[in-house]
Amino acid sequence: MPKSQLKVIKKIMSMAANDVEVIYITGNHDEMLRKFSDTTIGNISIVDKLY
Repeated sequence: MPKSQLKVIKKIMSMAANDVEVIYITGNHDEMLRKFSDTTIGNISIVDKLY
């Protein structure tokens, strides 16, 4: 994984650790993550859609 991507992930994880709600909306290339749809771990949720 490139350092630039790792930096973004670290920032998002830091935000979640500081009580920021993080919602990951799966996209076109996230087929592997769809099996975790509607999963919430701490302040991080994985969803297919958000209204």
